[in-house]
Amino acid sequence: MDIHELSTKQVGKRAKSFVAAKLVELGISIVIPRGNKNVIIAKPGDRNRALSIRVKSRRSGDWQIPITEGRSPEEKVDEREFWVLVDFTVYPDDPDYYIMSGSWLRRNIYEEHQNYLLSHGGSRPITPKSTHHKVRLENVERWKDRWDILGLR
Repeated sequence: MDIHELSTKQVGKRAKSFVAAKLVELGISIVIPRGNKNVIIAKPGDRNRALSIRVKSRRSGDWQIPITEGRSPEEKVDEREFWVLVDFTVYPDDPDYYIMSGSWLRRNIYEEHQNYLLSHGGSRPITPKSTHHKVRLENVERWKDRWDILGLR
């Protein structure tokens, strides 16, 4: 089935399945919590180091993440949280993966959004009540296939 025929929810589930399969392929034990639509728990041998891995996908355009996920440098961030951005735009059956720490992504969202607001007089010019943030490929390219940063192998 063409990925563009799938609903957003179906694409998200597909991304989560691909990430889960990749983690297992890398020899990492996982747990998929019930009711949590975009989180995978990676459990290495040392259970004290369990990591929360959030999965976000795109099939076109940019990744869209709520600005409420952003954190200022002063805010505490869980260092056991990671994000995997799954890119179905070029190869839907063999997507690209961008793996980054939650602290990096959250701070990037905050800083990019603040810069955007500053460049537009302090508010969004067209849709001031919108809460989405655009994560562009050029901002995350350095994280492509960086499964090593999970430190689980």
